[in-house]
Amino acid sequence: MKTILLALLALGAFGEETCGTSLEKAPALAKVFNDRGIAGTFVMVDGRTETVFVWNRERAERRFPPAATFRIANAIIALETGVVRGVDDIVPFNATQHRTYESAQPYFYGTFLNRSRKPHRQRALRKSMRAPNTRTFRMLARGIGTKRMRDGVVKLAYGNMRVGNSVDRFWRDGSLQISALEQVEFLGRVARGEIPVSHEILDKVRELTLLEKTARYELHSKSGALFTSKPQLGWWVGWIERKSGIFPFALNMDIDTAEADDRVAIGRECLKALGKL
Repeated sequence: MKTILLALLALGAFGEETCGTSLEKAPALAKVFNDRGIAGTFVMVDGRTETVFVWNRERAERRFPPAATFRIANAIIALETGVVRGVDDIVPFNATQHRTYESAQPYFYGTFLNRSRKPHRQRALRKSMRAPNTRTFRMLARGIGTKRMRDGVVKLAYGNMRVGNSVDRFWRDGSLQISALEQVEFLGRVARGEIPVSHEILDKVRELTLLEKTARYELHSKSGALFTSKPQLGWWVGWIERKSGIFPFALNMDIDTAEADDRVAIGRECLKALGKL
């Protein structure tokens, strides 16, 4: 599948057919977006037929901050560096360090979290994956450190691979950016075990991303949102595992605060329209 995406991304080429890879505009996807009046993109790859299904290819090529979808890569790097060793390990929390970071660099996302006097609740990696509170993954990133994080992002070939100077917020502040096409390429490698880390680590990450399991498929996913951008940005990314193969997907769309939860429902509609749910 990496070859498929590279063919589409090489030299900015995104034609109707490139190196044996076909691009399907998928009218069923158009209906999902047009009926709702949504500005966004959806990409899904079928590696069996070397077909990329896409709505709004121009936006699919455009990079955005990954927001909380970076937690998948963050977890891989944390497990490989030994900051945590298992999905049920409690993420270390240093209250003094946290106050120092907050004083020097107030976090611009969710000021209600910064100003809350409630003590931080330590969570295991598994429970933190889908929790709305961002502090746990920020502490995880601080434990990894800037150098190891930068090395890890490069090793994973994640988006533009830029960590910047703020190790606990670079996935939101615009330093790190990734396109929907790059998301599906990365997630396809995770799902197929093609990431250059141990299979044991990837198995743990698949535990973290598993959202739904039926007799017909497994759905792995992670959502993300950036409320400080204009317009606000919503992500839903992941992959479907079926007996017939693995189908990575990525949705990003403009949202407002009231519509933040809609991105998962819209992504599921897209997957159903393509016959994968």
